Amino acid sequence: MVKIVLKGLKKSYGNVVACDIDYLEIKDKEFFTFLGPSGSGKTTTLRIIAGFIEPDAGEIYIDGKSIIGVPPEKRNMAMVFQSYALFPHMTVFENVAFGLTLKKFPKEEIKKRVKNALELVRLSGLEDRYPRQLSGGQQQRVAVARAIVMEPEVLLFDEPLSNLDAKLREAVRFELRELQKKLGITSIYVTHDQAEALVISDRIAVMNLGVVQQVGSPDELYYAPKNIFVGVFVGSPAMNIIDCTFVESGDEAYLDAGEFKYRLTKSMAEMIKDKTSSRELILGIRPEDITVSKEPREGMLMLEVFAYEAVKPDAIIDLKVGNKLVKALAPEWLVLNPGDKVWCGFNKFHIFDKRTGEILICGVKTHG
Repeated sequence: MVKIVLKGLKKSYGNVVACDIDYLEIKDKEFFTFLGPSGSGKTTTLRIIAGFIEPDAGEIYIDGKSIIGVPPEKRNMAMVFQSYALFPHMTVFENVAFGLTLKKFPKEEIKKRVKNALELVRLSGLEDRYPRQLSGGQQQRVAVARAIVMEPEVLLFDEPLSNLDAKLREAVRFELRELQKKLGITSIYVTHDQAEALVISDRIAVMNLGVVQQVGSPDELYYAPKNIFVGVFVGSPAMNIIDCTFVESGDEAYLDAGEFKYRLTKSMAEMIKDKTSSRELILGIRPEDITVSKEPREGMLMLEVFAYEAVKPDAIIDLKVGNKLVKALAPEWLVLNPGDKVWCGFNKFHIFDKRTGEILICGVKTHG
């Protein structure tokens, strides 16, 4: 069931396009994330949905009804901000109850709702503390409690974990996901952290320059990117990009990337020719799809180690491929030093059109 529809939504600031979305659906009870680098338009889109920014054009529908022109306080949404936005002179109870108090809810109803909200975010017993007496993670939970106490139709999150340290971010993001599942509230989340997005989201819209590049599940974005931008942005370490040329010689066709040459099947060659007239292509190879060995193996390339970094449970290796560096992952027990020679195999890659950046063939296996 569709909860929210964005249709023909546009917002520009001078010549800068902040939001240009033809059509996007967000499902009921879904945890949906807008992911992208700084300036991609994700926060602008969220604030248009919230009603804080008026779009230049387009419609937003909730349950089939347009909310364009409806003020933020009447959209039955609640937002958790990056800065928490807690009142320092108010206790935890008063902060969580603030919205209910403004709307003149009965005192007993306020007590009941605040109690339930604090139980959900595991802050029971801290009602009388002030924000300065709380840790960063606890302050974030207060902000979440203040949002859910209003029982909104839609929860909005504007990079809510960016002020927390790495370990705490990891813990709190799982808590947010579990809370959203328990409440069953449609939630829209904004982040530039792709690891965070992949962990917590049902579906993700990857944005760049105000435009949605691809919408899909975490697995779809990772294993089947629609273009080079999505392929490189989603995943850490990032996908390696290697220029190559599509060559046909007699009955044979292959990809020529200098040191690495890959023979194409007839069907693969035809697929490439059907999708593009360009001969200049790009191989996208994820670091985990490169095998590294100290011993020579048939069909592998001998490459030089440029840099080595042991990051448990893997090691990240920078390899020289011609005048380009390519990152590979290897077990941490495979200790290497700059200048060492290793044998490498490219096990799987994606083929992109260099001119358009669009995917031509996804997940090509080089053996087996």
